[in-house]
Amino acid sequence: MRRLTDGLLVSVSIETLDDIVYENEDNVTDVIQVKHHESGKNLTSSSNDFWKTVKIWIDTKNEPGVTNDTLFYLITTETISEDSIPYYLKEDGHRDVAEAIKKMDEWTVKEKVQKDFKKIFELYNEMECFEKENLFKNCFILDKSINISNIREEISKEIHHSCEPNQIEKFVDRLIERWLTLVETKIRSDYKLISGVDIYSIISELREEFKRDNLPVDSEIMEIQLEYESYWRYMFIKQLDLIHMSEKTKRYAVEDYYQSREQRSRWAREGFLYPGELDKYDKKLKVEWERQFEFEKSKNNYLKKEDLIQIGQEIYNTFQKTGEPIRKNFSDPFLSRGSYHILSDELEVGWHPQYYEKLKSRNMKNGDEND
Repeated sequence: MRRLTDGLLVSVSIETLDDIVYENEDNVTDVIQVKHHESGKNLTSSSNDFWKTVKIWIDTKNEPGVTNDTLFYLITTETISEDSIPYYLKEDGHRDVAEAIKKMDEWTVKEKVQKDFKKIFELYNEMECFEKENLFKNCFILDKSINISNIREEISKEIHHSCEPNQIEKFVDRLIERWLTLVETKIRSDYKLISGVDIYSIISELREEFKRDNLPVDSEIMEIQLEYESYWRYMFIKQLDLIHMSEKTKRYAVEDYYQSREQRSRWAREGFLYPGELDKYDKKLKVEWERQFEFEKSKNNYLKKEDLIQIGQEIYNTFQKTGEPIRKNFSDPFLSRGSYHILSDELEVGWHPQYYEKLKSRNMKNGDEND
């Protein structure tokens, strides 16, 4: 997120040249190796993490897009030991690249450590002096980095202006969730680059959702695989059976019902809703339904059974197309569609002009057939 201040042209890729790679237009700006350790250890001249990272830096320096300005980082939760090689590659007042190279030259000829890092030492010793200088002047080691468990706190500091103070934790939850989803998608694809626009879009979308005239949608609710047949005994499905709707339509109804019910419950649990907001919303839905339903129901005495089914289908389709927002800028139609199914399940609304008479005495446990 901090990199976005450099402009939207910055990009990050995961598991390509290294753990994390930042790019600006066609050039690689930063190559980052990340090492996380739960227990407090020291990073020394003999550390595996250090020498494996050196190998990655050497291997990467000639990759396409890597320039003389590309910076290489090792970020670790460990603490760097004083007077070690990593100590002189720190990004602070102790930095001394010449001393670091001198110590690496000495270290790579020590017989007692040759067996552990033989191939890495061979790569290092094949480099000319000027190559070492050009590479390691751009290499930085940052120790005592924030632990993964502290990431949430750091993110909270960055986005504190994006939502109400009492909603920061919920904002961070959703930001991390959407970031991980994006990373997972990119890792599985051939195009692994995550642009600054991608990151900005996630934050921007969440910022809009967390405004007072909107509500956030939890994507995992939308992605849950449902067992549709387990809903066939529900009253809202019986309502659709009355008007002879297809199985595909009933599956859509199950999705809307489930998503709406779960999202409404989550909003209520997490304190996103104003007191009585759902009751007011349901009342508004019922008023809109009643106007349309009573108009169609007035034709009841003059119509055949087939006509009543057609009217029911028309009423149902009307309320599937015209979504009623719970708040001014909440535009996702699943909520109104699903909320109508919730009301339909309680027989508070219906589609067939005679739905109440036909269904009020039904024993749902026995799953009676429709008339």
